[in-house]
Amino acid sequence: MKTLLSYALLLGLTSFGNAEQAQPEKAETPTKPIEVTELTQVEFEVKVANLLKTNALTKEKVLELYSLAKKYPKAKGAAYVSFQNYHYEHNPKKKQEKLTYFMSQYIDSDQINYILYSLIQSYSNEVPKLMHLVMLGSNKKENRHAAAFALASWKHRMMRMIVTHPNVVKFQTAELISMYNSIIDTPGMNERILKKSKAALYMLETFSIGCEAPEIIGTDHEDKEFKLSDYRGKVVLVDFWADW
Repeated sequence: MKTLLSYALLLGLTSFGNAEQAQPEKAETPTKPIEVTELTQVEFEVKVANLLKTNALTKEKVLELYSLAKKYPKAKGAAYVSFQNYHYEHNPKKKQEKLTYFMSQYIDSDQINYILYSLIQSYSNEVPKLMHLVMLGSNKKENRHAAAFALASWKHRMMRMIVTHPNVVKFQTAELISMYNSIIDTPGMNERILKKSKAALYMLETFSIGCEAPEIIGTDHEDKEFKLSDYRGKVVLVDFWADW
């Protein structure tokens, strides 16, 4: 009897143990991902900075972050997100609305200068429009000066990139010389902009099509000194090379 009872108890305990083992494990409650709209201002700034650093601020990311850029308009990176949201818009009416919002928030902000300088590398024909809006509408002289220099730099770059008729190049060169002179003559101009404008003006006045080549002095293969001007009136091929 004791043997049967012990056996029954053993079976019961074994069955209980197996049943306990057979019970499915409780699934862990998944951690809810943080929604973009729930980010704090600091978290937003860090996220934008990381996306810019890795060149990952895509159109999709801009659309995700735009509501936060409007929520934290003074946050670092908010101006850039707002501008990119305007840039990606194709509907004319919505595009104008987004540009109006952007200018109302940032035309007098320090953040707009970063955007102005970044646009120098752009091929968009919308660049002059933005530059002129800042030049004519900003109450901050630093922003007006930055816009004037960025516009001249953009035009200068486009002239070098796009091959056109020599007469057109001469007209563009004259326009750029006038723009850089205007920047240089502006009272209170930023020293960095002043230095870059003077350098650009020198290049235009010295190396543009139709300019007289600057003097070059060197020695030939027989160690005799010669000047480029010695060959005036002749066809001269100048070969620049280096040896290490």
